[in-house]
Amino acid sequence: GHEDRYSIYVHASKRKPEHQSSLFMEREIRSDK
Repeated sequence: GHEDRYSIYVHASKRKPEHQSSLFMEREIRSDK
């Protein structure tokens, strides 16, 4: 549930895979605008 999402988010922010990073950046840009 929430724990899994949190762990995934933490791992993504630490490792920053290309596909994960691009997805997060897209969300940030869209939410920012």
